[in-house]
Amino acid sequence: CVFNIFNNVCEPCLMFTAVLTICAPILANECVEIVDVNVYDTHSECVERAVQMFHSTQLILPPPYSKVFYECDSKFKKA
Repeated sequence: CVFNIFNNVCEPCLMFTAVLTICAPILANECVEIVDVNVYDTHSECVERAVQMFHSTQLILPPPYSKVFYECDSKFKKA
């Protein structure tokens, strides 16, 4: 958290959750959304994790893919 010196309160920091979406013919051209269970302090850590998730997912959901995209969702906050 970030300590606010003006009101002596510890305010929550933004945290990022990696979300990977893969669409593939093997899924009848549907998409699967994979949400990481961890949260990350920085956007760059989240992006790095999304890339790791993509590489790991290829073992259980092999290419070809019709679409692959990720987002680093900052809706989650750490108290």
